[in-house]
Amino acid sequence: MSACELRSIPLKRPTFARFGLKMLGVYSSSIVVDPTGCDLRTQLMETTMSLNPHPWASELTTMHCHIWSLLMRGVADRRAAARHPTLASVTPDKRPKARTVVLRAANKVRAWLDIHIDKRAKKVAELIANPFATLHVWDSSEHLQIRLEARAHFLTGRQVEEIWARVPDGSRSAYRIMPAPGSPIEDALAYEEVMELNEFGIIRFEIDLIDALHLGPQHRRARFCRSDDWAGQWLAP
Repeated sequence: MSACELRSIPLKRPTFARFGLKMLGVYSSSIVVDPTGCDLRTQLMETTMSLNPHPWASELTTMHCHIWSLLMRGVADRRAAARHPTLASVTPDKRPKARTVVLRAANKVRAWLDIHIDKRAKKVAELIANPFATLHVWDSSEHLQIRLEARAHFLTGRQVEEIWARVPDGSRSAYRIMPAPGSPIEDALAYEEVMELNEFGIIRFEIDLIDALHLGPQHRRARFCRSDDWAGQWLAP
């Protein structure tokens, strides 16, 4: 083999190196090495990581803006990571509960997020008893975890009516089901849509704190609080 010839060594099973390279979009089934045994793809990974693919994470102001751009993208794009955050709450008997919800509206200026609900859902009673909740988003493409501590408020009246008027007919059935969500039923499909029923509601989460963890070439973690007008504070990751 000549001095400039490259050879390929197949990987027999998944390894951490393959996983890391896959995250960078340079995944393949073999490692390319030079005649001296130097792993060129490892060099590629180190070089790519050193370029810092997420420059927004370097400053508090840009990180805060980027977080909100991701949240607002979750409202508009069904495939976005922030489209389906995890909502965690506590039951009246102090047991934690978590479920996936759909993000329906986001307002950066006032720092709130909306989800749509069936007013009979158990999470409604939980949040009435204890309005403090956390929403969690993991965006794998951005290597970013977002945790949002918030207080839940229930919207009523004309504002809810206006939003209900814009809900597509195909989606309205989710708020017309009998019996109520979580009720025991005899068969998997022993429920029905009642056209006269309308249990549509909105929970607005007023955000008090954002905790963001970015897993980049150098990990960074930051906290943003409503109490200091979102100035931001770096934290140990």
